[in-house]
Amino acid sequence: MLPDTQRRPVSGEMMTPGRGRTSRTSLATMGVDALPLAPKPAHGGASAKTRGLGILERYPGSLQAARAGAMFWICGSALAFCAFWISGGHSILPEGSLTKSAGVTITNVETRVEESAGRAVLVVDGEARNNGAMDRAMPTILVAVTGQAGTVTRYQISGGGARVAADGTYLFSSRLRVSPEGVQSVAVTLKPAD
Repeated sequence: MLPDTQRRPVSGEMMTPGRGRTSRTSLATMGVDALPLAPKPAHGGASAKTRGLGILERYPGSLQAARAGAMFWICGSALAFCAFWISGGHSILPEGSLTKSAGVTITNVETRVEESAGRAVLVVDGEARNNGAMDRAMPTILVAVTGQAGTVTRYQISGGGARVAADGTYLFSSRLRVSPEGVQSVAVTLKPAD
């Protein structure tokens, strides 16, 4: 233990004008009257007989369980489904079933260079497929031909106002002039809708 000169005051001790010295003065010698307080009754009508965690009960003595409402079950089910979906439940669906394009797409494109009347021509054959559930107008087909020197020549093939039936195809074929430098690559796309 520390000597009285080095002790620090703690709750209940009073400092005296002397340096580092403490004195223990009782409440009676200070002239303070202390009266014991009566316990207050708990909220909700609980009596003084209630002990421990019993004061947390809304109605002491009644232990009837209330049934959960419909919103509880709806929210609980939604949270459980979201947790299932995020943790990998989405993988049970076939791949691409949620991201299937509902428009016209280009498929089965074949390109080749042929000799015709003493000149080289690029033949582009392919089909456009309507993946949607409604008939659609055939958009313009864009063909970009990249030459051996890196130059790009662009061509447009009009759909001519044709309509592509739901889940139907539109076949196209075109002959394009080849530049003297040759062909490095061919890209076939659809013109975006305005």
